[in-house]
Amino acid sequence: MSIEANFYQPEDGKYRGEDVVYEFNGDDDLWVFVDDVLILDIGGVHDAHSCFINFSTGKVQVETGNGLAETTIRDCFKKAGIFPDGTSWVESKADQYFKGDTFADYSQHNMKMFYMERGAGASNLHNRNRRR
Repeated sequence: MSIEANFYQPEDGKYRGEDVVYEFNGDDDLWVFVDDVLILDIGGVHDAHSCFINFSTGKVQVETGNGLAETTIRDCFKKAGIFPDGTSWVESKADQYFKGDTFADYSQHNMKMFYMERGAGASNLHNRNRRR
């Protein structure tokens, strides 16, 4: 399954005063790209894992049976070496694209989500955007 959507980063990453959060819980493979940069990766055969992108704080979390892994939206782009518009990362220009660890207010982005179930049964998928 794949889903693609364009979105605007709301002011402070909030909608009606609450954090905008992308949440997923499921087993087997999930990859989420924002502006073609890998933000969430829970690929591989496994039991259900949960992951979150908080567009207010920029925090990215993956919860697995082995614990919690955390990073930020900004760090994902820095690691990829590019900005959301595809230009090369230059530290002195980062504040033009990011507000702390998340995107600059009112900036436009593209999200692509890819999901695959490998098993013969017991599939599990929960995917939603919510305020947290």
